[in-house]
Amino acid sequence: MVSGSVPAAPDERELLAVPVPAGTYTGISLGDDVAQVDIHVTAGQVEPVLIGIEGGRLIAGAAYAGNDQLNLGLGELAGKFVAMPAFGLVDQDGKPFDNAAAAGQDLVIAAFHTTCHETCPLYTALFFQLQRSLPGGVRLSEVSFKTMESRVCPGLYLGGELLDIDGLTGGFNFQSAWTTGWLAGRAMSP
Repeated sequence: MVSGSVPAAPDERELLAVPVPAGTYTGISLGDDVAQVDIHVTAGQVEPVLIGIEGGRLIAGAAYAGNDQLNLGLGELAGKFVAMPAFGLVDQDGKPFDNAAAAGQDLVIAAFHTTCHETCPLYTALFFQLQRSLPGGVRLSEVSFKTMESRVCPGLYLGGELLDIDGLTGGFNFQSAWTTGWLAGRAMSP
C-alpha cells in the first residue's frame, strides 16, 4: 500500500467550448491580444486548443493546437522547458557557435542530463514527436560507412536516428544506433 499526500492540482478550467465551422484558422484573439496558431477543425472531431492567459492577457507564444502541440504546451506552461541559457561553443570548422549564431535557426539540441526518472518519458515522447515531424535523416550516400563521417561536412560524425534508415522496430533500430555510434566513436578517438 502507498500512502502520503498529493499536492492540489493547479487552477485549471475550461473557459469556453464553442462549435466552429470546419476549416483552417490562423489565430486566436482575446480582447486586443492575438496569438498566431494554426488550428485545423474537422467536422465531427474535437480539436484541442491550449492558450496561456495571465492577468486577463494572452501569454506571448503560449498558444497550442492539436494533440502533439497541446502536450508540448503543457510542458512549457508547467515550467518544464526553459529558455536556452547563454552558451559558447566552437564548431567543427573552428567557428564560434553561441546564442547569437543559433538565433533564428532550426536546431535540435539533444544534450541533457537527468537522474530523475520522471523526466525521461517526457524527453522520449518529445523526441519521438520531433522525429515523426521531421523528414528522413541524412542520406546514406552522404556518409562513409567505415567511419560514419559526413562526406558533405568533414569532421561531422553521424549515427543512429540521424541517418535516413527505415527498418523494423524491436531491436533493429537499437542495433543500428549502437553500431553506427561505435563506428563514429572509434573513428574520432586518437
